[in-house]
Amino acid sequence: MLAALAVSSFLVGTLIGATGVGGVLLIPAIMYFGGLGTHEAMATALFSFLFAGIVATASYQRYGTIDWRVTLPVVAGSFLSGYAGAHVGAYIPAQALNMVLAALIVFSSLYSMLPAGQGTGLAQRLSPRGNTLLLFGIGLFTGFLCGMTGAGGGIVSVPVMLLFSYAPLQCIATSQVLQMVISVSGSASIWATVLFPTP
Repeated sequence: MLAALAVSSFLVGTLIGATGVGGVLLIPAIMYFGGLGTHEAMATALFSFLFAGIVATASYQRYGTIDWRVTLPVVAGSFLSGYAGAHVGAYIPAQALNMVLAALIVFSSLYSMLPAGQGTGLAQRLSPRGNTLLLFGIGLFTGFLCGMTGAGGGIVSVPVMLLFSYAPLQCIATSQVLQMVISVSGSASIWATVLFPTP
């Protein structure tokens, strides 16, 4: 079982590095091969994305593919909402979290099957300030959902950013930094919940 989990983790890590999406698949693998419950598996996956994010961010930065003007507003929003999402997720029943997780997987899968170039073009029509606000909002939305479910971040941010017509490589590069930030804020929230539980 541990060998199967190690193989699953390797495959998921490869998928994350290549596409920015796929970390969400680690959660069912941890549940099935690791024998953990929903909350524990989500917390474990969320923490593991810190290390995947560090490696991927360093690699993408080395090749100059991270546009920090795009990335920083997204990660700023996700840092704030990732903490809140993880706190909320700790008190949601496991069955409900599984349904949210399944919906995220279906959403991402369906969007990936759409023809290329189906975005709204909004990113090109907005002013620099408007783009910053939009990206910050994407970060808030992504951070909360992924902090709550333990997903890596790219499963939400990549399709949403593509919807607004940001460049595909830009979306993937941003998601590498994003998963690292959500992992830190979400894991800190989980530790705070464990150490200082709400009565």
